[in-house]
Amino acid sequence: MINGKAAAKQFGIAKSALARHIKNLKSSDQNQFVYNPNYQVKKVFNETEESELVNYIKMAAKMHYGLNLASVKKLAYEYAITNKKKYPSQWDEKKEAGDNWLRCFRNRHSASLSLRKPEGTSLARSTSFNKETVAAFFKTYKSALAKGKFEPSRIYNVDETGITTVQQPPKILAPNE
Repeated sequence: MINGKAAAKQFGIAKSALARHIKNLKSSDQNQFVYNPNYQVKKVFNETEESELVNYIKMAAKMHYGLNLASVKKLAYEYAITNKKKYPSQWDEKKEAGDNWLRCFRNRHSASLSLRKPEGTSLARSTSFNKETVAAFFKTYKSALAKGKFEPSRIYNVDETGITTVQQPPKILAPNE
């Protein structure tokens, strides 16, 4: 039989937490202890807020503006500040969410989001717009303008047709399809 201090060291559990669980087990009428961790304690966003983040990431990918991992971390940080959420103090140092948060977020939403590498686009391919793709672009563009009610000073041109080489785009979070 092993004592409490040795068990805590062997299994990487805090001695005080182990002592508390042993005390609760002895005071109850149960013969066996089952540990159920509470992962909700240090969670920054609730399910609804995380769902909104996922929907935003999916919408950005659908509009051909996928977010890379660094952008997702910055988005989460800004979202936490905007919603006055309690978040780790390390987020303020880099002005972005931490790697651990991102890893856990991706694990929680692995059924709907995955890391994908967009295909590089050459100049010849980017200039081969056809009527259908241009119409689809402007349909999305007009609906975004109507929804956002943007002023002309808030609209930027990010046209890349002047780039002549095929660049390696960074991996982005995109919906699973």
